[in-house]
Amino acid sequence: MTTDSASILKGGLRFRGFVRYDTTAEVVDLTMLPVGPRQVVIRTEATQACYTFANWILGGEHKEQAYVPGHGGVGQVVAVGDQVRRCQVGDRILVAITPHCGLCYHCLHGRGDMCNFLNNDDVNGSSLPPFATMDDGRLVTGGRGGFAEYMVVNEEWSTPIFTDLPAAPLSLLSCVGGTGLGPPTLTVPVVPGSDVVVFGLGPVGLSMVNGAAIMNAAQVIAIDPVGYRRDVATALGATTTIDPTGKDDTLVDEIKEMCKGPTERFFAGGRAWHAMQGTALNPSPPTRNARGPSYVFEAVGGERMPPEVEPSVDPTGILPLKQAFDCCPSYGNLITTGVGQKGQISFAPNDFTNKGRTHYSAQYGRTNLMRDMPKMVSMMERGQYRGDLIATASFPLDESIEAFRQAAVRSTVSAHVVF
Repeated sequence: MTTDSASILKGGLRFRGFVRYDTTAEVVDLTMLPVGPRQVVIRTEATQACYTFANWILGGEHKEQAYVPGHGGVGQVVAVGDQVRRCQVGDRILVAITPHCGLCYHCLHGRGDMCNFLNNDDVNGSSLPPFATMDDGRLVTGGRGGFAEYMVVNEEWSTPIFTDLPAAPLSLLSCVGGTGLGPPTLTVPVVPGSDVVVFGLGPVGLSMVNGAAIMNAAQVIAIDPVGYRRDVATALGATTTIDPTGKDDTLVDEIKEMCKGPTERFFAGGRAWHAMQGTALNPSPPTRNARGPSYVFEAVGGERMPPEVEPSVDPTGILPLKQAFDCCPSYGNLITTGVGQKGQISFAPNDFTNKGRTHYSAQYGRTNLMRDMPKMVSMMERGQYRGDLIATASFPLDESIEAFRQAAVRSTVSAHVVF
């Protein structure tokens, strides 16, 4: 360990960070606290302004606890505690929204996205303990948050990445990119030649579109009311884009009709529910339950703030969630990632209990940080995952408020602070 690293571990390093406290959000001077034995100190390169933080940052409600926002980021390790094994000084590293300890029940059963370390209080009192103080002595938490010149995290939140790719696109993988790219490529992998539908074309949904194209889906149908986002989806591999505005009652049938397959002949692999339906012997119309995309990805969620672009079809997020369920056929896979929906959703009991859909509830897209991140980085290096088309705006630290504002009003796909 170098002398500089040793001195950092003792605390006292001065740096700047974007802090939300009281009714204020601003860049302030911070002093790093002593670093714990299992903690990593990272000089931040870039971080992403996640939409889910927007109203929390831009709202005026009082926040007693001072906090550096952010769902992680990319940077370089400058110091490590003496019990850290995962990384070393000089490593480039990704800090993620969800930890991966590799030891808890969920990690051992293949669900690193639900790692119990997230709420573990046996390390320094918290898995995200205070890591700095403001000049008035107030403790600052959120060491995983990338909106500071340094991040300080327990190693479970991090993984080394061995690449020289630009920092802003890489920082997508800490949250929205991993959430969107993981399901179609790694955790619910799309079978080549399948039909795919994606609801919502923010950075999560666009990463899903890109992932489905990487997996050679036959159709990738991308749905969003915002025109420029549909254009980005086309550039990322969507075969069809749909504006859902004014289609509350017709969108599901439109999707099912697009995904009905080449024939309805039952004995030739068609999708009619029964060979005799719709014939003279059984004049009732063929059920449409067998029609639809094999994979339905939902990335809409609830609206945090009113947009300055085309309005949401349903600010509560309930309607697109119901449409995603309804257009998923009896053999299909429904993958939901949206958060912040407002209200309750209901289904016909029989449709929910025994119609054969497989539902995946996807925190961080079911991405396993240590296992999956090298694969995602490789997809980006090979030009398959086009993070450069999704990371559409960059700002310096002093303009963090503007980064969150643009994310909030959806005037850009993904806003980043780059150091």
